[in-house]
Formats: sequence, C-alpha cells, structure tokens
Amino acid sequence: MRIKPILFLIIWTQLSVLLSGCLFVSEEQIIDDTERAVKDAFLADPTEATEETDSLSLYVPEKMDMADATEYNLVLQDGDQTYLLFFNPLEEDASRLLYESANKNDVLIDSTFQSEEQFGYVVAVPYNDDGQYELIVGLGGKRISTVSEKRNLAEDAGLMMEMVRSISYKQND
Repeated sequence: MRIKPILFLIIWTQLSVLLSGCLFVSEEQIIDDTERAVKDAFLADPTEATEETDSLSLYVPEKMDMADATEYNLVLQDGDQTYLLFFNPLEEDASRLLYESANKNDVLIDSTFQSEEQFGYVVAVPYNDDGQYELIVGLGGKRISTVSEKRNLAEDAGLMMEMVRSISYKQND
C-alpha cells in the first residue's frame, strides 16, 4: 500500500509544475501585453469625460480620486498608487517634446504609436530594486506617470492612455 503516497507525490509535483508555469509571466509577455494595451487605447475612440477642472475635462476611473489640481498638473490617487498628469495645451497631439524628455535610462519598454494627427508612447524604466517601474504614457503634450509593479504594467498603461486620450481642453474666452 505504499503506492498511494508515491502516486500522491507524483501528482502533487506535476500539479505544482503546471500551476507555476501558468502563474509565471515572462518579461517578453509583459512587454507585449503592455504595448498592446497602450496601442489599443491609442487607436480607440476617446472615453467620455467624467471630471472637469478649470482648463480641461477628462476621463477618470471611478476607483481614482483627484487629489490636487494646478494649472498644468493633476494628481490622481488610487489607494496607495499616485498618478501625475502633466498637460501643455500649447503642444499639439503630434508633438514629440514630452516623449523626448522622458527618462530612458535602463529602459524596459520604449514604444511609440503614430497616426496622422497624434503621437503616443509608453516608457517603463526601473524605479527600484523591488520590481517597480516608473511608467510614463503620453499623447503629444499630455503625459501621465506612476510607479507600477511589473505585473501591473499592461493594465496601468492601458488605463493611462485611455485617460490622456480623453483630455479635452476648454476654450478660454
């Protein structure tokens, strides 16, 4: 009757290997997923605005709060995660200025997306030794950044592009 413990051990080992393979996502897969999420949001129609400031309207997910607003910056909060949104209404949607000024040291992701009237990008660089990355997503003169766990890069980046795509500036009379 020693066969049952051995059979249990074999099944347990195979199940452990199978599950660990399913739970592990390669760095290449994370990069591909992040680029795809940003490109999909870049190509999609802008999401309807849910928040307004004195100078613009934009989509802010329900889970986020607008913590602070200045003339060209917004601070958004999702629990412990902070998002910094910078916008320059004088920069066109096809501008590369903010992309060219982004930190690109030891870059994990540096991808751009372009249409006739727009230039978008995603950049991810290591933030610390704990697997966190500074994630920067932009569209012309609009840029949002946060610190993200590697496993959350795709979800965060897609949402960030959705937010910058939704920005509409108010006309000053």
